[in-house]
Amino acid sequence: PLTTMSQIRTDGTVGSRPLLPYSAMFVNGSTWVAYGLLAGHPAIWLANVPGAVLGAIYFATYVRYCPPGATHLPGTVTNHYLGAAAFLCAVAAASLGLPEDQAATVVGLMGNVIVLVMFGGPLAAMKQVIQTKSTAALALPVAIATVVNCSLWTTYGATVTGDPYIWFPNGIG
Repeated sequence: PLTTMSQIRTDGTVGSRPLLPYSAMFVNGSTWVAYGLLAGHPAIWLANVPGAVLGAIYFATYVRYCPPGATHLPGTVTNHYLGAAAFLCAVAAASLGLPEDQAATVVGLMGNVIVLVMFGGPLAAMKQVIQTKSTAALALPVAIATVVNCSLWTTYGATVTGDPYIWFPNGIG
C-alpha cells in the first residue's frame, strides 16, 4: 500500500482504485486489536496495531484524493465512513457491554466477518480490471503480502493458540 499511496499523492487522484481495501484494513486491524485484548493474546493485538494505524492513514489519504461524488469505491466515501463507524461501534459495545468471554466470542466472530470483507477488497477491483482489460487497479504487493500474512496467521492460530477465530479466516484468505 505504501507505493500505491505514493502514486496516489503523485497523481493527485485515486484514479479507478477501490476504497474497500483501505477502509477494511482500518476496521480489520482495529477489530483484531480489540479481540487480542479481550482474548489476552498480546501477539494478536500488538501485531494488529500497525494495521489499524496504517489502515487509518491509507483510508484518510484515499479520501483526500478521491474525486467528489465517486461511486466506484464500491459505494461512496460516506458509505465507507458510516460502515466503519457502525462496525467499530458494535465492536466497542460488545467489548464494553458483555462479560469478557462473551465479548471475545462476539468480537472474534465480527473479526472473521471483516477479515473476509477485507479479503474481498481485491475482488472490488476486478470489475475495473475486466472493463479496462488492465491490471493497473490491482495492487500486486498487497496480494503478495496478504498471502504471506494469512499463511503466518493460519500457522500461528492452528499451532500456538488453537484459536479458530485466527486460523479459520486466514486459512480462507
